[in-house]
Amino acid sequence: MKYFLLILCLSIFFSCIGSKNSSSANQQLSGDLLIENINIVDVENNRLIREQDVLIRNKRISEIFSHATKKLTAPVVVNGKDKYLIPGLWDMHTHPLSKRDLLLMLIHGVTGTRIMDGDTTTLGWKRQQESGELQAPKIYTAGETFEGTPPKAAQNLVLSLEGWEVANTREDAIAAVQRHKRMGYDFIKIYNNLRDSVVEAIFEEAKRLNMDVCGHVPIETGLIKSIRLGIKSVEHLRGYIFEVGADNSPIKPSIDFRSRTLAWNYIDSSKVDKMIDLTIASKVWNCPTFTFELILSSQKNIDDYLATPEATYLLPKDFKYYSERKKIPWASNFSEQDFNNTIPSLKNRFDFVNKLHKRGGLLLAGTDADVYGPSLHRELQNLSACGLSNYDVLKTATINPAIYFGIQKDYGTVEKNKIADLLILEQNPIENINNTQSIFAVIQNGKLITNEEIIKKKKELKTLAGKNDFKLRR
Repeated sequence: MKYFLLILCLSIFFSCIGSKNSSSANQQLSGDLLIENINIVDVENNRLIREQDVLIRNKRISEIFSHATKKLTAPVVVNGKDKYLIPGLWDMHTHPLSKRDLLLMLIHGVTGTRIMDGDTTTLGWKRQQESGELQAPKIYTAGETFEGTPPKAAQNLVLSLEGWEVANTREDAIAAVQRHKRMGYDFIKIYNNLRDSVVEAIFEEAKRLNMDVCGHVPIETGLIKSIRLGIKSVEHLRGYIFEVGADNSPIKPSIDFRSRTLAWNYIDSSKVDKMIDLTIASKVWNCPTFTFELILSSQKNIDDYLATPEATYLLPKDFKYYSERKKIPWASNFSEQDFNNTIPSLKNRFDFVNKLHKRGGLLLAGTDADVYGPSLHRELQNLSACGLSNYDVLKTATINPAIYFGIQKDYGTVEKNKIADLLILEQNPIENINNTQSIFAVIQNGKLITNEEIIKKKKELKTLAGKNDFKLRR
């Protein structure tokens, strides 16, 4: 009798456990947005996870399950069959002048950006975006760029200093860094003509205030010392040509942009190896911005670009930037032959980035181009042309920016509990990196921008391209 009662109790107990587990297994999970049966591109582990259901709740990815293995529900459901889900993209070198630029980025899949030359307007955008008031990418912004007064002999070959943070003394620099910190800027950007003593002061004060310093490499200070001082990212590969140029080069890099560009046609591979070793050992990031180099390319390349769909977004002033490039101060001493000669120069920089990447260098995708959004997809194509795998190209615009900012807990990959900044693509970007342009939908902070909305906004922004009736910050 005792054994009978024991067996009966155990049967009831396990029956209850089984019933509880069965109930849990059949429990319906709800969210705000459900993407069904989609292929997830795992950029971190270089793999494709097929036929997944992704549930989004309260701005975050709350669940990921194999398709139809769990009961999931949401008021908005997207059919992801034969589509691909990737993390939202970052453009890590932009200079947006209006909210139009920000929206143009977003509808082309750029859900985060690093503004390299900001002001109180970009600070306002950052706060509006964070509060949900402004539809725009997530923003990190510098203040005005730190620059020194250039030598008089070169002033017609450099940019105007209007709107810059001009610092010619240590005292100027320290006060300016403190002001940028108080105002809420995220980092300090430096430029070409700062005096060495001023550069030292900028790094010292920025370090004390826990602000990163990035940007161009001041010519007087040089790349090696800038790395030692703690530069976090080098833009456009600036500074390297002073260290890797061949001793017998007929063109020596100087303050003017022409010499620094064409000198890349004459480099010393042994010097390249040494600088790559130093860069990697010092954990310095590079943002090559090859897309920017179009302005220095052959006239045929310029003409071909101006005939592309992307160029229809150009504002009149930006169209002139390409069609009348010789009027730009820093391009004014280029001849037509010089523009043609930048093509092998660019190839050498592609090879440099290839070597840097193969040996473990840290790379970021950024454009510094005028049509923000579409231009990032061209930059991804450029990085692919450097020899990076398509998984590694995607890293430069997804997980690498998250690591750079220290926000990889929330951004950079498609994983449970991360912020839902995502792109739904019609085609597989691992088969062809051009497929990042096949955007079906954008999701930012868990909110869906549908294909219909994207098409409508693209049309509106192209209409605006022929006008100047919206506010530019500068």
